[in-house]
Amino acid sequence: MAFPWARRTASDKRDATMNILIEGTYSEEEREVFDHTFSRHNVTYLDDVTPEGDMGDAQVLIFRSWRTVAPLLSSMKRLEFMQYLFAGVDRLDFSSIPSHITVASCSGSNATPVAEHAFAMLLALSKHIKEHHESLSKGVFSQQSPLAAELAGKRIGIIGYGEIGARIGRYARAFEMEVYAVNSTGTSDADITVTLGGLHGILHDLDFIVLSIPLTVHTRGLIDAKALSMMQDDATLINVSRGEIIVEGDLYEHLVSHPDFSAGLDVWWHYPHKGARWEQAHPFLELPNVLATPHNAAMVEGWRLRTVRYCSENVLRYIEGKEVKNKVRKEDYLM
Repeated sequence: MAFPWARRTASDKRDATMNILIEGTYSEEEREVFDHTFSRHNVTYLDDVTPEGDMGDAQVLIFRSWRTVAPLLSSMKRLEFMQYLFAGVDRLDFSSIPSHITVASCSGSNATPVAEHAFAMLLALSKHIKEHHESLSKGVFSQQSPLAAELAGKRIGIIGYGEIGARIGRYARAFEMEVYAVNSTGTSDADITVTLGGLHGILHDLDFIVLSIPLTVHTRGLIDAKALSMMQDDATLINVSRGEIIVEGDLYEHLVSHPDFSAGLDVWWHYPHKGARWEQAHPFLELPNVLATPHNAAMVEGWRLRTVRYCSENVLRYIEGKEVKNKVRKEDYLM
C-alpha cells in the first residue's frame, strides 16, 4: 500500500494538511486517539505500509523505536518534526538527524507516577521497611533496630527540577522537608536552587538526593566517587533518571564501604534482551542498603494511553504553530 498523501506547499502549518507517519504497534484505543487528534491530516501507520511504500512525503514522524526509524530518515526528504514516545532521548543518534528537524520527547507525560515512585523509595528506605519486613518474616520482633528517620526538617536535593523533580519537591514540602533544586537556570520554587556548577557545594548538606535529570553529555557520570564522597555517610540516593548518571562501580564501592548510606534504584546500566537474565556488573541486590525496581516507575494503569494522548497533543501544537513542549536541545547529546 503506497501512502495516500498529496503534496502540499502551504507555508502556514496552521492551514496545511500534514502527512504524519506513526511507527510502532498500538492498541485500537491508542489508534483512535491518533485518528481523532489528526482527523484533518493524512495519517499512516508504518505497520500498514508495504516494503514498496513511499515514505518520502512524511512531514511528521511519531515513533517508539529508534532502531526501526533510523534507516528510514534519509528517505524522508520532507520531514520537519519528530515526536518520540519516551521521556529520555539518549538512545537517539542526533548526528544522523538533519539539523533542520525539530525533535521532541514526551518528558513529563508520566511525571506523577515517576515522582510517586521516587518518593515511595525514599520513604521505604528512610523507614527501613524492607529490613523490618525481613526481620518479622524470621520471627524477630525488633522495634528499634534499625530506627527510622523522621523526614520533617530534613534536606532533600532534587537534581533535575523539571516536571518530575518539581512534583517530588511538592511531596517533600508536604513532609515539611527543606527542598534544594538543581536545574539549568538556577531559579525555581525550591528553598535553594543552584545550577550543575553548584552541585558539589550542596551535596554535604543533603540528607536525601534524587536524580531526575536527563542523561546528556553534561550529566553522564555526574555522580562519581568524588561526588559520593561529598555526601553524608548516611544519605539516601534515589535514581529515577538513567543509570549512566551514576558511575556504576563507584556507587557499588561506596555502598559497600558506607553501610549507612542507601540507594533506591529504578534505572540501570545494563538491560537484558528479551528473555535474558537481568544482571549488572556489580551485585547490587546482595547489599542490604539497596532497594531496586525494574525501571517501571512510569508504568501504572493507563500509562501508554496517557503517553499517546500527551504526544498527540504536542504534535498538534507543532502543526498549529504553537510552542512545542519538550523540544530537545540536540547539542546536549552531541560530543
